[in-house]
Amino acid sequence: MPPRPSLAQRLGEPFVTGFALACIQVTLGFVAMRGLSASTTAWFVVVLCWLLGGLFGAKWTQHAQGSHPTTDHDRPERTLAVLAPILLGVSALATEYAAFSHRTHLLVMATALAAGGYGGLFLARRGQHAPDPAALFFHENNGFVLGILTASGLLLLAAPLLLPVTLLSQVIARSLGPRRSPLLPALSIGMLATAAQLLFRFGADPQWDALMTANVLHQGRAAALGDWLFFAHPLIIPLTAPFLLFTDDPLVAVLVRESFSLGGNMALLYLAARALQPQPCHKALTATLACLLYLLARGRWQLVLCGQEKESMQLASSLFLLLYLHHRGLLDLGLPGFDRLSARQQQSILGGLLALATAIHLLSGLLFVWLLVDLLMHRPKKDLLGAQLRIVLTAAALLGPFLVWLGIGPGGVRSGPDLLRFYLEWSEAEIAESLAIPVGTVKWRLHAARARLQKLLAPFMNAALAAWLGV
Repeated sequence: MPPRPSLAQRLGEPFVTGFALACIQVTLGFVAMRGLSASTTAWFVVVLCWLLGGLFGAKWTQHAQGSHPTTDHDRPERTLAVLAPILLGVSALATEYAAFSHRTHLLVMATALAAGGYGGLFLARRGQHAPDPAALFFHENNGFVLGILTASGLLLLAAPLLLPVTLLSQVIARSLGPRRSPLLPALSIGMLATAAQLLFRFGADPQWDALMTANVLHQGRAAALGDWLFFAHPLIIPLTAPFLLFTDDPLVAVLVRESFSLGGNMALLYLAARALQPQPCHKALTATLACLLYLLARGRWQLVLCGQEKESMQLASSLFLLLYLHHRGLLDLGLPGFDRLSARQQQSILGGLLALATAIHLLSGLLFVWLLVDLLMHRPKKDLLGAQLRIVLTAAALLGPFLVWLGIGPGGVRSGPDLLRFYLEWSEAEIAESLAIPVGTVKWRLHAARARLQKLLAPFMNAALAAWLGV
């Protein structure tokens, strides 16, 4: 027999959910007004998509309950509960940096459909199991009315606070539900951190890496492949390109990338701090305070504003480390989906993340050393050796060919000095000192390697030139 829902779940959850849905609706209307049009047509389209989503959610629940009674019907509701706030945040960003575009139109309509579908699923699912459906709808409606009044007041008095309050109310609503997975609060805190960074701390003096990335993005296809796949962080510039969907300014895209990475790091910090707190009643509070301290660290957000790739590098590395510790049983991050995978599947995912982190920034290759240290400290080593070998071999199989191609292709590596010069950025004197050979020998070898590379590329260059001239 399932446990009886608490008073907070029976009354508080529908009230706060109605409040959150109202805030989403007002915020979405404000986004549509700024990014689409201030006409009644734009508002009518938003409301129509919302109603269609709600109708689909209610009908889907009715159909699924009759045809598949043993299926987990809470999954669509949980998915839309996360998807709707994410789409709302993305729509707000698109409105800020790509107003009146077709992408913004589609994002606003998708957000309305997702939010309406979430509301329809919530009311239909809770109404089927509620002892008093009338009370459920009564409290949800009261919360919706209060949410409309609160969001409208914020819109008039402090519009920048509207999106953070909306996301926070959604986090509270889901925390009152029967399943309290830490993943939703973690994602919501990450979105709040990203919104705070973009709304209140945007704009600073960009540094070298940000300027270099912006310059390559500005050149687009005219930039050389070696510029796109810069040796120290090969994937940073390609990963920045999708953020041009939000803005036409490449430098702004770099800062948006780092702001999103900051939000991802905040989400991971929430999961880690929650796992490290032994008292269940203090887990959420401890994790929230840790994230708040991280967010308010002046040096941290100033580094984000400089546009360096450190947040993106840290996000990929931290994700690998936390999932590795979870896989080893040293941390419980509360990820049932990851736990349902077999050990070999988890190790394959970890190997892919290790390769991705190293390809984002070569300094993350120190994670291989960290795995070795963990193996040396473990007793007995045989139990851990097989798992680590699968992780490392998976990463090497993905990363090795990429680095070899990167060096031979865009890097033009044909000798040992070439390798040191490309990957370590050593000068000719440093290469001579490292290899214990004269500087003249280094210059000669580099010249000979360039000559061989030129000879190898000459047929292709001549063919490309002839095709371009039409001869």
